Amino acid sequence: MDMQIKQERLKERIERINEMSRDETGGYTRLAFGEKETKARMMAKEMMLEAGLEVEIDAAGNLMGRLYPDNWNEKELHGVIATGSHIDTVRNGGKFDGLLGSIAGIEVAQCLKENHVKLKSPFEVILFTDEEGARFNAGMVGSKVIAGLGMERPLSEYTDNEGISEEAAMQKCGYHPEKLEEAAHADKYEKFVELHIEQGIVLEQESRQIGIVTGIKGPYWIEGSFEGEANHAGGTPMNMRKDAMTAAANYIAEVEKIASRLGDMFVATVGTLKVHPGGINTIPGRVDYTIDIRDTDMERRAQGIREIKEAAVKISDRFHVESTQKCLKDAKAEMMNEAIVDTIEDVCKKRGYTYMRMPSGPFHDTLSMAHICDVGMIFVPSIGGVSHSPYEDTAWDDIFAGAQVLADTMENLVG
Repeated sequence: MDMQIKQERLKERIERINEMSRDETGGYTRLAFGEKETKARMMAKEMMLEAGLEVEIDAAGNLMGRLYPDNWNEKELHGVIATGSHIDTVRNGGKFDGLLGSIAGIEVAQCLKENHVKLKSPFEVILFTDEEGARFNAGMVGSKVIAGLGMERPLSEYTDNEGISEEAAMQKCGYHPEKLEEAAHADKYEKFVELHIEQGIVLEQESRQIGIVTGIKGPYWIEGSFEGEANHAGGTPMNMRKDAMTAAANYIAEVEKIASRLGDMFVATVGTLKVHPGGINTIPGRVDYTIDIRDTDMERRAQGIREIKEAAVKISDRFHVESTQKCLKDAKAEMMNEAIVDTIEDVCKKRGYTYMRMPSGPFHDTLSMAHICDVGMIFVPSIGGVSHSPYEDTAWDDIFAGAQVLADTMENLVG
């Protein structure tokens, strides 16, 4: 473990991309296939070339930088040891979500090359497209393409607030959504490890520098609506209303009760509400909403989903409104590879970093990669547990510790 990351180089690269995408309010916005995300991707490509990597961009826009073992002459890639993350953000998000794992991956690759580490397999850094789902309500698109998983719906049906489809946005960037099957590589990868901020408060509360992820909760997203009847707020008696907002409010309370009863690992969040027509003196005729449901236990998650869906039917009957729901995302929970978990733990012990094993509540591209290879994840603390916010932050000492653990882990796996 003599290989040391170049801390200032890593910091400068992260700050360079963040400076380009800073919002007026202090956060950072790089929406998938948008102008700033595309510019950040090209900046990362230049960093890969600076690091001496061979660069490839697939049909979905996934950016890959690669090192090969000496005398590699295989026609087909196989046994690849990989790391990486995403570079897109939520609106007005934080400075390390996804970007840390992406740029740290490039740093690790450059260190491997500079230290003349003998590779037994090809080493790859992947910058996945549209992990967040913030623009099109899709999420993990690039990693799903690589894993050959497909989306719940065609990309032409995922649209942003301006009505632009994800398929059209891909095409505008010069990518090829009609050729996504060619970007699937189920047999290419052997191991994948991702470095990420925790996006929670556990590491900070436990005073640990490193979190070793044991499993990732499987997300299930619902898009639904209550359809009632818009009418005059003053002229319609309470017992004659078909108030979609009242139905939605009661439903939100019921979702919270169900989630709280099912235990700490089960979570359900009503994240968006759109009220129509939206007048102060008009009874709402329709309310659209989304629900994010997650758990590591798939049986318990299924029970929660069933109860939440049944509650929508009961609420609609009670308030004389129509209820519709459809699934936007359904990804099963995945456990990390025990050998990789043990390797990360050994690295932490040798480096003297404090650590703990823990599950991940947020989903990550590792969730997709777990379908095709052995996977692991490394967390660093989020100050105050804040993420998806301009106030998201992590101490640079923890950033450097996480990147060093990633470097040591990848050196173990690939050398």
